Amino acid sequence: MVKVCIVGAGRISELHAAAYKNNKSAELCAVCDINEERANAFADKFGIKNIYTSFEEMLEKEKDLDALDVCVWNKEHASKSVAALERGLNVLCEKPMAISLAEAERMTEAAKKNGKLLMIAQVKRFSNECAVARDMIESGALGSIYHSRAFYLRRCGNPGGWFADKSLSGGGPVIDIGIHNLDLCRYLMGCPKATSVYAITHRNSVRRSKNDACTVEDYAAAIIKYENGATTLFETSYNLNGRNDLRSAEVYGSEGGIIIDDKVTLYNQVGGHMMTSSLADVSLDKLDAQKANVNFQNEINHFIDCIENNTPCISDGEDSLENMRIIDALYRSAESGCEIIL
Repeated sequence: MVKVCIVGAGRISELHAAAYKNNKSAELCAVCDINEERANAFADKFGIKNIYTSFEEMLEKEKDLDALDVCVWNKEHASKSVAALERGLNVLCEKPMAISLAEAERMTEAAKKNGKLLMIAQVKRFSNECAVARDMIESGALGSIYHSRAFYLRRCGNPGGWFADKSLSGGGPVIDIGIHNLDLCRYLMGCPKATSVYAITHRNSVRRSKNDACTVEDYAAAIIKYENGATTLFETSYNLNGRNDLRSAEVYGSEGGIIIDDKVTLYNQVGGHMMTSSLADVSLDKLDAQKANVNFQNEINHFIDCIENNTPCISDGEDSLENMRIIDALYRSAESGCEIIL
């Protein structure tokens, strides 16, 4: 039985907790949140016995823990993860990995030093759509992959709060929502390393309301080049005065292309062929009343499997570090107005 503590009792942690409750090899032993009322409500909802408002006290008292699930604001990702890794715990950390490349490097170094798993919660890698797309790619349906497009555009969707505060979030839609499809494209392309990034950002919608200042970018676009010659066109925004929200990951090869939105469609010389499948280990109708999202269920199942069976992690810290290199270069390029060579 893998004993887990969740730190942070917000919305995303509820998706994690519901998935742990559906995994017979996991036990939620504790929850930690600086807001005692929220921690108590979370513990009641998921049947967790031990409640903490101090992270340090939790690490000291929970002697039998195997893993920590980090669901706090981005600024605390690195410090909480490193402390847990040095305590000898495996770590699942929500994306983005950290708010800076230096912090992300600290996390991977701590994982190596202590011989523990550091997994970053890039949840789209665990979707049914991703599994279908990977099957297509491995069958040779795309041929040689040379380009991808990663879009995550909201028409009116600045979440405000700490997400809009750069000191806590580290950035806006780039590291909050855009990273989802950027990471998915990279994963489907075989996780290539970037060689250069050219990017622009805008901050035109600086306020969400009169009392809710926004200090992060509102829009970003970039072209990313990889060591194998392939490229990614990336675009993301919280508030774009367009028609509708757009969320898609698109991968193009010499023989065909795949577009993933709310389905998977394969395009080739013949035309478009919609391909959908339910390949997840746990389907929605099998989940209990907590209604865990199937993508998160697959993600948590993989985390537990990696700990229990030493299964190779498909979203480890080393690979996620490449995402942070790209994000760091994107922001530096936008600030300088120049292409950043990596």
